[in-house]
Amino acid sequence: MYELINALLHKNFYDHRMIRLLSTGEYILNETKNFHKILSLEEKGTYGWIYVPKGFYEILVASQMKDGTDHRLATGKYRLYDVKREMEFSKGQHL
Repeated sequence: MYELINALLHKNFYDHRMIRLLSTGEYILNETKNFHKILSLEEKGTYGWIYVPKGFYEILVASQMKDGTDHRLATGKYRLYDVKREMEFSKGQHL
């Protein structure tokens, strides 16, 4: 995420066709008693935050979970970007 923000701050990397801001809003990151992380994005939905050990990366999956979280880990603002044809980043949506 920090690499994407840095690329946006340096004008030579920014091109509307390659990196496009989709939305902004508030987020809440909670954790269940089983240590599962749940990310809620205002106006976008709720997602399970899953670590994939074989590929050493993290993904977000759609979740219907609304309640049942035990601990609030963080709150703040988010920006959602769509990335296309950019060598530095994988194609798709980035937070």
